This record gives sequence, C-alpha cells and structure tokens, in this order.
Amino acid sequence: MSGNSSEKIMDKLSEISERLVRVETLLEKITDENRAMKEKQNNHEGRLQDLEQHKSTVVSAKDIITWAVMAAIALWGVLK
Repeated sequence: MSGNSSEKIMDKLSEISERLVRVETLLEKITDENRAMKEKQNNHEGRLQDLEQHKSTVVSAKDIITWAVMAAIALWGVLK
C-alpha cells in the first residue's frame, strides 16, 4: 500500500469517526427528550387520576346535597 492510499484511508476513518460522534450526540439528545416526555406523561396521568377522583367525590357530595334538599322540601310539604 502506498503512502497516498493509507492517507486516504485515515482521512475516511477520521470522517467516519466525526460522523459517529455527531450521531451519538443526537442519540443522547433524543434519549433525554424521550425521558423528559415520558416523565411529563406520567405526571399528567397522575394529575388525570386525581381529577377523576375529585370529580367522583364532588358528584357524590352533590348527589347527597340534592337528595337532602329534596327530602327537606318533601318533609316541608307534608308538614305544611
């Protein structure tokens, strides 16, 4: 192998190495973004569960208050 062809091979290897570093950097960035999105999604799921539980509690309290008001009106109607 002549000196010229070995220099070309070394240049190509250097270029491949530089490209590989860029690919690794991009993969790390994508991995970090995916991790952040997954964490955000888990956070949103927890918030949704809390909201659904709160909604069911509020509906139950609302139903109890409505029933109590209807019972009071009925009792008032009977006693009057």
